[in-house]
Amino acid sequence: MLPTPLKQRRSAIDWASAPDFLRYAWMERDDPDTERYEKDIARLREEEDKQRADLRKLRFQMLLQGWEVEKWEQQAQVMAKELETHDKELEALQASIAMAQ
Repeated sequence: MLPTPLKQRRSAIDWASAPDFLRYAWMERDDPDTERYEKDIARLREEEDKQRADLRKLRFQMLLQGWEVEKWEQQAQVMAKELETHDKELEALQASIAMAQ
């Protein structure tokens, strides 16, 4: 007994009940829906790639903004310490002037 050709076996499959990944994998190239499915998949992949790129850009921008905030906070701390030092020096100078008079 000779095996049945692949094309005949393929036509015996109920494609309506088959999962999508099997339909895409086993459909004939001549099927008009296959081209539409492939275009849809390509379009969805492009959209996903664009969304992922946008997400990467946003995350990078947020990282830079967080770094900017941290930098300004550190500069504010440095300025506060300098003001405290200058206030102490000013008080010392005022005290020395007051003692000299």
